[in-house]
Amino acid sequence: MKRRLCTWGSMTALMGAFCVAPCFAQSLTWLGTLDYRFSIANDVSDDGSVVVGIAYTPNFDFRAFYWRNGRMEPIAPPRWQGWSQAYGVSGDGSVVVGDMMDSVGYMAAFRWTPSAGVEFLGALGGVSGRASAASYDGSTIVGWAEARNEDRFAFRWRQGQGCKRWARRM
Repeated sequence: MKRRLCTWGSMTALMGAFCVAPCFAQSLTWLGTLDYRFSIANDVSDDGSVVVGIAYTPNFDFRAFYWRNGRMEPIAPPRWQGWSQAYGVSGDGSVVVGDMMDSVGYMAAFRWTPSAGVEFLGALGGVSGRASAASYDGSTIVGWAEARNEDRFAFRWRQGQGCKRWARRM
């Protein structure tokens, strides 16, 4: 009986190491934390040039962030102190969506662009809401709103048309 120098299993593993490894060559990019405790990335534009998410302070306060060209910028509520969270970005990277504290202290759905800043989307008669995703150009946004009785319903917001309720309850 002839001795084998290597078995099929070890040969397959060896071939896999040389053939598959180059396919998995990747790199990670450190996005930053806004000098806070840590950050979480929630969405990325289609070409990967824009990333959005949430950065947490040492006391676990949080701010939405917009990362582009190696620089992380906070998306803060206008004129008052509060929190913000970014959950989605348009495919072209021009529009960020999420929720933030409004002037009364409720969670409000927002749309943000680098040029125009924050735009609240409305709550359709409810007390809070969150924008979750945006179309490629940011002209259509979807999310949910919550009524005073805590029922939640889906909405669609369109540029120039505002919010429209999709469902009665979630």
